[in-house]
Amino acid sequence: MGDPLFDMLICPSTREPLRQANQQLLQRLNDEVVAGRLKNVAGSQVETPMDDALIADRGRKVFPVYDNIMVLIADEAIELTEELVLDEVIT
Repeated sequence: MGDPLFDMLICPSTREPLRQANQQLLQRLNDEVVAGRLKNVAGSQVETPMDDALIADRGRKVFPVYDNIMVLIADEAIELTEELVLDEVIT
């Protein structure tokens, strides 16, 4: 993200620090968006590919980033499943 304020960002649910998703995970998420298979915690389909994503909950959730705007709303988070992510993708 390149912003010094990034280190102060926390998950709105758990208050744990957020970290930037790597490109491999971001690509997998966006592939699922394009295929119409990605839903957020609230159950709504994610319709727009993400420019970036922030990982929380010890690697179990991501928060989308669109046009450099971080969407830090608990219901907008996307739960990561084993089908989406391998351990080496989120480290």
